[in-house]
Amino acid sequence: IYNMKRINYLFYFIIAMQILISCSKDNNDVNQIFLIGDYDRTDVEYHFLESDTIVVEYSKVIDIDQDSILDLNLYISSTIIEYEWESLAYGHSYINSLHDNILLAIDENDSRLLKLLNPMDTLNSVNKWKDIGNLFEYDFEGTDHYYSWINKSGYVGFKFKYNSYFYYGWMKIRLIGNDQIIIYEYAYQKTS
Repeated sequence: IYNMKRINYLFYFIIAMQILISCSKDNNDVNQIFLIGDYDRTDVEYHFLESDTIVVEYSKVIDIDQDSILDLNLYISSTIIEYEWESLAYGHSYINSLHDNILLAIDENDSRLLKLLNPMDTLNSVNKWKDIGNLFEYDFEGTDHYYSWINKSGYVGFKFKYNSYFYYGWMKIRLIGNDQIIIYEYAYQKTS
């Protein structure tokens, strides 16, 4: 009888844990699927920057939803150290969240790298999310290269929490070489 009670308690504990885990996921998503590059939705706030394109040459902070709270930092750095016998290079570019309410979509195969998204890719709770992701990195020895973004245009996905709900968005950028990020446009789901 004692073992049966233990088994019952264990069974209820497992059930309770399953419920807690399922509740902790993004079940409070406003929209379960958000399409990258979709321009035809009335519930999305768009910011086209064609005549006012933002060029990042070192660091730039952005207030995505224009609520006077800075949301993202775009950073790029490239250094070459010259010695008599060799030149050594180091470069790094990343985007990071400036507060707990915003996360970035990262690559499923490499959690250090931002996911390079294309038009009509989807964002939802299935994506992997993190508060920082690399666009590229290389070090003095030439190891640890993440090059999927160099000289490419693509979309960075993000999600932010507002009034206990998650909203999705994207930012179209281009990484030029290892010393410039261009932001073309961005969009996100409206919170009202």
